[in-house]
Amino acid sequence: MCDFTRQVQGPPFEAIVRSRTPIEASGGSVEGDAQRGTIRVPTPVGDIVGEYTIAGDTIAFRITQKPFFVPCVAIEARVDKFLFG
Repeated sequence: MCDFTRQVQGPPFEAIVRSRTPIEASGGSVEGDAQRGTIRVPTPVGDIVGEYTIAGDTIAFRITQKPFFVPCVAIEARVDKFLFG
């Protein structure tokens, strides 16, 4: 559905760990480790569900479920907000 990558400063898993608090505060979840995991973020029109994998300083995201009306660019912006504040 949507695939994108993000390079991060510092260890990528730390960015995932930092994103856990705001994602969980919004009713979502983050599960996984320093290599791969899953993310679920609720929206008013349905959940966004995906997977992440970490290689080097890059986090790759694959969105596997999303509301039909939510474009990938909006999902990327929301992920960026969680990762980078």
